[in-house]
Amino acid sequence: MDITPFLDKKSKTPLYEQLYAFFKQEISHARITKGTKLPSKRRLSGLLGVSTATIERAYEQLTAEGYVKSKPKIGWFAAEVEADFPAAPAHFQQSMQQALHKESAPAIDFHQGNVDPANFPFNAWRKSIVKSLDRYSKSFHTSGDPQGEPELRQMIARFVRLSRGVHCEPGQIVIGAGTTALLQILCLTLDPGTKIGFEEPGFHRSRRMFEANHMNVIPICTDEEGVLPDELKRQNPYLMYTTPSHQFPLGSIMTITRRQELLAWAKEANTFIIEDDYDGEFRYSGQPIPSLQGLDPNGRVIYLGTFSKSLLPS
Repeated sequence: MDITPFLDKKSKTPLYEQLYAFFKQEISHARITKGTKLPSKRRLSGLLGVSTATIERAYEQLTAEGYVKSKPKIGWFAAEVEADFPAAPAHFQQSMQQALHKESAPAIDFHQGNVDPANFPFNAWRKSIVKSLDRYSKSFHTSGDPQGEPELRQMIARFVRLSRGVHCEPGQIVIGAGTTALLQILCLTLDPGTKIGFEEPGFHRSRRMFEANHMNVIPICTDEEGVLPDELKRQNPYLMYTTPSHQFPLGSIMTITRRQELLAWAKEANTFIIEDDYDGEFRYSGQPIPSLQGLDPNGRVIYLGTFSKSLLPS
């Protein structure tokens, strides 16, 4: 099969993003079918007149999202994707820039809840606080909007759309003091004993919050692709808690096929998925993985994010 993408070298969109978007679109619409071998890096590099590093970067992103499977010493092959399922956004208009820094101390703290204060822009933060005090001084003495300040919710809606592909309006956003506090609010809308599907293994603090609110937490096993659909259908919980972009604590990325199956289950069961995107902005290479919420055309995903990693836990 002859597969030759078109790349616009005058476009501001990086070449690897154009290549990644082309293959994702072709695989999503079954124009490239399951098992089709993609051109080798060297062959595609020669056809398109770009470096093999560009080809490899696009292939790695496709592999991370589950559109492509890599077979060592053989090549890259298209994975199975439902042809009629909405494709993720072709590319993100903005992506988080990863901060690279030198670690002077011999020991490295790998605790997931800590950040490196040496790289926090305190001067810029101080100027922003002073500017806010001047601009909003008349409203600082009030309780504020219980759902979160409108200006902040507008900025968050724009940010998560550009960086994570999340589709939402400011009126849909609720700001709280961390993921556990938001789960507490969510639990107040549920009856005691509600069946909550929970990734096994999963994030212990979220599990404890559900248990403290007398929810019936049902462990749902996962494999390297994500939540097991058969197990989910057998247990049939009312809500399903998952960390698809970076499974906690195993670190795996839920494949596009498994994401589609999960969203299809939520639609058929008339229920909801809780997507905990606790560190979706951070990747060592390539773009951030698109959110599960951005793939969902039926409004069945409750998306949770946090500033704890990108700013400070406080």
